[in-house]
Amino acid sequence: MFSTEFETSHYEPSQHFSNQAYWHKLSFPIGDAPSSQPSFYLNLNYYVIEHLDFFLFHGDTLKQHWKRGALDNWQDDQQKYDGIWIPVTLSPDEVTTLLVRKQGNSPLLTPFKLFDSEKAAQKKEQKLLFWTFIISSLGILLAHNVFVFVLLRQPGFIYYLGLNVVIFLALSIITGFNRWIFSETISQWLINNLFVVFGIGAWILFRFTVQFLQEVQIPSRSANSFTKVTDKTIR
Repeated sequence: MFSTEFETSHYEPSQHFSNQAYWHKLSFPIGDAPSSQPSFYLNLNYYVIEHLDFFLFHGDTLKQHWKRGALDNWQDDQQKYDGIWIPVTLSPDEVTTLLVRKQGNSPLLTPFKLFDSEKAAQKKEQKLLFWTFIISSLGILLAHNVFVFVLLRQPGFIYYLGLNVVIFLALSIITGFNRWIFSETISQWLINNLFVVFGIGAWILFRFTVQFLQEVQIPSRSANSFTKVTDKTIR
């Protein structure tokens, strides 16, 4: 925790599943001039860490604490949700330190990105556009498949609709837009039951495959007939 050097020997153990906490320490130099505006924004694109805490220190004084874990309560944050963004304001008198605490049953050593205010605003807009594109695409696909199901009325097609829903839920967790469209209660339930969601998806895919093969008639090898063409010598 007090070391500023990265040791490669720590990488492999940190990727194992563990209920223990893993800490990062980021130190920043003294700011050039006093300012209440953030000097940097730290971004994290991994949204499946169960408990994630950020502690901002100016010297030995704790200035702010953020909870951004998948199972943490974010309701104290009144800003519009656009992912995990931590504003880092540099102190003009003391060294600024950001401590990151991770705890969960997923790989805990994940990359951070630092952006200035202008670049962070651009990335946030891009993230919202990306989420809108995913939601719109899956929504249009689901609406199209519902329309096809109403026309065909094939029982096996209901499994395909269920698979569309599972893919939507899984992508919402992996890409992070689950908190954008669902409440915290639903988001935390999805994280807690992520493997259940994947298991349901695998079962639905199996049932859809079985139903599809039953409805599609596959001819046997002996049923194949080929037209014989008599070769004629062209003189």
